[in-house]
Amino acid sequence: MGGYFSKLEKSPSKGVSDVPKILINDTPIDNAAESFKTGEKLIKPDPDHRGKWIQCDGTYEEMSAESGKMIATFNLLQSCYNCIPLLKNYLCEDLISFTFSLANMWKTYFVRNGWGENGTNGEAEIVEIGYGRLFMIRGEIENMRQNKLQDFKRRELVLKTWIYEVSDAIQLLKLRIDV
Repeated sequence: MGGYFSKLEKSPSKGVSDVPKILINDTPIDNAAESFKTGEKLIKPDPDHRGKWIQCDGTYEEMSAESGKMIATFNLLQSCYNCIPLLKNYLCEDLISFTFSLANMWKTYFVRNGWGENGTNGEAEIVEIGYGRLFMIRGEIENMRQNKLQDFKRRELVLKTWIYEVSDAIQLLKLRIDV
């Protein structure tokens, strides 16, 4: 592959801070999207340039902002549950995208702070709730989406709990940083 982030491909535990935060222009969109989803490259969609990607910072501020967007989108899905099916599908896609972005942000945080690639050397509670719940959220949303959100009302509370737990873990991380 060898784009701007080839250092990350060779050694995910080294060089994250050496990679400039710039747009990934030489990576085809399909490859960048796949790298985003697999966590191969610790990138996220650039909010200012549709279809472009930027490097994750892995900071509390970045994760907190993304978590806030995920909560707002979930709240919108709750209030628009009886709306147009296309809108519900769009909101589900956004929620799934937030889980990928947050997972990459967490992985960047882990690498930069010596917690290991998947947080194995970090605080287990924060890793499980903040990072681990993202996969549960994603799976639940994908299942509900396949069923055209027929079980949304039944699973809504569980999903809401997990989404807020991710936000709580980010806040807990902030407390640990400030101490």
